[in-house]
Amino acid sequence: MQNYVDSAVSFEINNLLYMTESLNQWLSKAITLPENYNEAKYYYDKQQSELFVVTKNDNVLINSTNIVEIPRLTLKERIAIQMDFIYRIENFRPFDQVALEIKKQDTSSTFVLDNLLLTDRKLNLLIDYWSEFKMEQLNYAINDFEDEHDINLKVAKIRNSYS
Repeated sequence: MQNYVDSAVSFEINNLLYMTESLNQWLSKAITLPENYNEAKYYYDKQQSELFVVTKNDNVLINSTNIVEIPRLTLKERIAIQMDFIYRIENFRPFDQVALEIKKQDTSSTFVLDNLLLTDRKLNLLIDYWSEFKMEQLNYAINDFEDEHDINLKVAKIRNSYS
């Protein structure tokens, strides 16, 4: 009987961790979409505690004080996060080159470092550190959003479509 209980508890914990991971991934995607991305907008319904997406093809008018758009990071915020990351790396030799690429970023992309670290073999070693640092920074943005709107996204569910 104890093994059954342990298995059930383990399943619930793993399920909760998966849901939290999925929720974080969903929110990260919403927050990091390029500023000029117009294909979809991401929202939170305070009354239903649900996150959802409205695409430009949905033809829906959002007109409720209970529905809040998930904000996107501005270009200035994206640049600051990336610059903060490379400043933290001791003896980072290609600093000037990478800093220049970051500063040239425009509103049509998420993070320049995502591509730079994947495509430059010398920088590949930083991918895991960057992913961890980026997620930490996105969590700060998510917490700010929660505080600003007095909501708790940890209990939110992801709705498949807006209806």
